[in-house]
Amino acid sequence: MYLKNNQIQIDRETWLYEPNRRDDYRVLPAIHSPVIFRLQGETVEVLNISAGGVAFVGSTLCEGGRYMGSLKLRHPMNSSIRFNVEVEAVRVIESIVRGCFIGLGEAEQEVIHQYVLLCQIAEIRQKKNSLNF
Repeated sequence: MYLKNNQIQIDRETWLYEPNRRDDYRVLPAIHSPVIFRLQGETVEVLNISAGGVAFVGSTLCEGGRYMGSLKLRHPMNSSIRFNVEVEAVRVIESIVRGCFIGLGEAEQEVIHQYVLLCQIAEIRQKKNSLNF
């Protein structure tokens, strides 16, 4: 965050990755394997995801509030996997929400871990291919 013309401006990239209660490795959703997150009946844009939580765009949420939703992960090698989640809005600035998953089961955490791993592999391959040119 910084001050510009007497207004607080948010450096979106810094804010998304500053330390908070989500200690797990976060990834941007892969283009070939998007994350579909439905919260309160509407689909929201996922900015990053980890086994501990998710950052997304959601304009009507309050810090500390708990919200039910569904998460659908599309794996390129597997069929899509959908499960219900409860998210606590840890921090809300403008329309960006950082949330922690509440009561996520081990099976659901493992699915997210596998998704994160696939995204990391795809990112490494992409970087490797771009360096070979």
